[in-house]
Amino acid sequence: MMKTLAALLISLIFLTSCVDTSLFDSEYMKRDDVPLSEKLIYTGAEHVRVSLPECYYTGSEWKDRLVALIDSSEDYIFITTFLGSYSENLRPVYEALENAASRGVRIYLIYDGFSPFDMTESKSVMGPLEYLSTKGIHTLQYSPVSALNLINPFNLLIREHRKIFVFDGRSAAIGGMNLNYISMGAEGKILQRDSMYVFSSTALSSIFTDIFLSMWNDSSVETLSSSDFASYPPQFAPYDAYVYNSTGDEAKGMSGIFSALINSAEDEIIIFPYLPALDDEMKKALSDAVERGVDVTFIQSLDTRGYGENGQKMVFPDLLELGINLVIANNEDDTLGLLHEKLMVVDGRYSVIGSSNFNYRSMGLSNEIVMVIDSTEFASLSKKHISNVLQMGSFTLDEEMAERWKEEDGSLAAYLMIYFGG
Repeated sequence: MMKTLAALLISLIFLTSCVDTSLFDSEYMKRDDVPLSEKLIYTGAEHVRVSLPECYYTGSEWKDRLVALIDSSEDYIFITTFLGSYSENLRPVYEALENAASRGVRIYLIYDGFSPFDMTESKSVMGPLEYLSTKGIHTLQYSPVSALNLINPFNLLIREHRKIFVFDGRSAAIGGMNLNYISMGAEGKILQRDSMYVFSSTALSSIFTDIFLSMWNDSSVETLSSSDFASYPPQFAPYDAYVYNSTGDEAKGMSGIFSALINSAEDEIIIFPYLPALDDEMKKALSDAVERGVDVTFIQSLDTRGYGENGQKMVFPDLLELGINLVIANNEDDTLGLLHEKLMVVDGRYSVIGSSNFNYRSMGLSNEIVMVIDSTEFASLSKKHISNVLQMGSFTLDEEMAERWKEEDGSLAAYLMIYFGG
């Protein structure tokens, strides 16, 4: 068993050696005389102007809004998700898609090839999505688990983790919810706590459309052209935002965006990291921020799947050594769902939303997309939401409890799972 684990570890280290997080320790990112906006553009972000989005923090609310958006669409819909599956609870969503397709709306759906291997509670109720192709919906399974992909195991490491929607080139959505049972269909503690944001924005819709078409054309024999899908002039919007899209073949991945924000922070950083397995470069950036006087807080709940929780408990002591505040957002009677949300707020001004977790895997081992919104108004709304999450039940983890958890429940194999598997 130990030989097998060692061989697996060596293979993973070799396969993931291309992930480059050196930007976290970049002198350019640390420069005080370079505005954050320039750092974001330097890392490859695309600037766009947006208004405040509609915010959805429960799966049931997002499901209802998604159905309404589908029902009101007249021309085309683009969707990409990590875990996509059918269940009775999600029937309204898939029936809405079928009805839209029957009235002539062009619908394109990309979902990750790991969907059939969903390890959450969805596995007990989920059905495959292949049937949608018989309902007039164009589907694409990204990097399916197949003998061909097994020839190059690195293909199986890179997953399609983005969650974006475009409706008729006028509305766009981004966030962390999958199209599966625990994101949108479950109830009570089984339902994950997550978020989705809807922007009424032709400019953002255009950016998401270009991203989607590139994704589709890279993996499908059915080539799509942007000229076949209506786009519209940008509307006036009050806030600067920056869209950062990364794919697994880009060595620096998401590290540019997060390094720019962490190294530029002056007062406060709040992060929902999900599974915070970090490498040394990421840890150093956080430690340096703390030394500058920045108050850094991680908020997360325990992932009650065995490998998740036991892997988390391995990393908690190291995080506390960095000088950060570590808040566990679980209540005592265990009635709250897993906090799966991806959110970061910096200095009460910059908010990061999207698909990327703050961990090693999301920095370069998956396709991710995030938005940085420069708005004190939106940051205030995000911090109010954070307060609501904490009021449901939370406590600050101290060093003594963290060490006891690690000793009693920590698992190296589980740690490797969350480090490389996310």
